[in-house]
Amino acid sequence: MTEKFAALDDFIGGYFHRKWAEAGMSPVDVMTHFFANARRGEIQAVADDVRGLLELDDESIAACLVGLDCNYDPAEDNSTDRSGLEWMLRQFEAHAEAPAPPESAVVGSPGWQRASRPIRGASPRVAVVRFLTKYGVGEGRASRSESWWARFLWRLVCVGLVIAASAVPYEARTPFTIAFLVWLAATAIPNITLQARRLHDTGRSTVRPTGRPAALNRASGRPHRVERGTTRCGRPLAV
Repeated sequence: MTEKFAALDDFIGGYFHRKWAEAGMSPVDVMTHFFANARRGEIQAVADDVRGLLELDDESIAACLVGLDCNYDPAEDNSTDRSGLEWMLRQFEAHAEAPAPPESAVVGSPGWQRASRPIRGASPRVAVVRFLTKYGVGEGRASRSESWWARFLWRLVCVGLVIAASAVPYEARTPFTIAFLVWLAATAIPNITLQARRLHDTGRSTVRPTGRPAALNRASGRPHRVERGTTRCGRPLAV
């Protein structure tokens, strides 16, 4: 399901997830935010997925939206799943030709991806900015590129400090040792939350994760997916 409608899955995961439903935002607010941050290719990809979904019958559409963990119910606005998707498609088509802002690593600027959305093919700059700005945020998802670049650069700093310490006499290593310990302490929480977001993106739960580092690394390297009948954090859907 998520593989067939991957772009729609990303859109729903970033905008119509449970937290936004609890915030009481309207579909118009959600779409406005999406168009302010999305690139043209994203809009076109989601529009194509919505067109494909609308080719199904009403029962299949409802089942698909449940499988994608969509937390918006059009019935609350006296509408139907099909009517809601048709309205969304009109919005996508209207904005697909509009100029889109370039990708940015500056939080809040045009082109910035919403915090809970994974960025596929993230650049090192974007990955590091998200790693630091989402310091204690375990909700949402992180793509493989976000995780790999952040972890690679984190290890690069660690190796650099170790090499610098080994290059000076023993009695002069104290500043480097302190810097290394401070770096480990300062990045412990963002490393944990990054791992949690990466596990969410692979459809795994962080409630009872395995404690084996090798197993966690294998899970982090798997492609994003969401099992039918579960949320992106691995909890059963409330249906």
